[in-house]
Amino acid sequence: MRSVIFFVVAALLSGCTTPRLVLMKPALPVVPADNLVLNDSDTTLVGTITMLSDKMQAFDVVRIRGDTAFRVGRVLLDRAIEPYHGGIIRVRLRPIEKDVYGYITKAELLEWSEEPLARDETREAVEDVLKRQNRRLNHLVKKEGFEGWESDGTLQLEGYDPEAEIAIYSMSSRAVSEGNLERQPILVVWATPQGAILKVNLTILNRILERR
Repeated sequence: MRSVIFFVVAALLSGCTTPRLVLMKPALPVVPADNLVLNDSDTTLVGTITMLSDKMQAFDVVRIRGDTAFRVGRVLLDRAIEPYHGGIIRVRLRPIEKDVYGYITKAELLEWSEEPLARDETREAVEDVLKRQNRRLNHLVKKEGFEGWESDGTLQLEGYDPEAEIAIYSMSSRAVSEGNLERQPILVVWATPQGAILKVNLTILNRILERR
């Protein structure tokens, strides 16, 4: 009887464990693929909004394959989605022009709706992970040559896969310049729309800076 009770308690506790921080090979939170082909008829898509600039808003469609999230399509809409509260967007649109700038599709926005993402709850859950695994995170970062983890706590939404029902977030630490190379630690967070953390990966991005 004791062994049965122990097994039940162990099973319950295992479901409440904090995701372990893992150092991944250098990779972007969402890798561009841009192979989405839209039909000429009305199309319904689910995704998130990306700000390309202060004046330009794009609609991103993301799919998860294994341990990597791919942006399979980026759509430039003829009008902005306003107001936007940072959630999941479902749009009905009609393609106007394909292969704009090589990978962006222009489309007419017919109608849209927004489903909320628990971003505050997700941020709190990430902060809890960082608090619990502070020593491990700093150990991993210092091993890569940084002084430690330094972040303002901003959680950036990178995309949402409606098939897997997983939102991808990123949280950046302070970048360090080494000659013409900039290195930056980034946490890549996979979470449910309700804010439950599924996994947290640490990746080190290496960017080559342009010489003036």
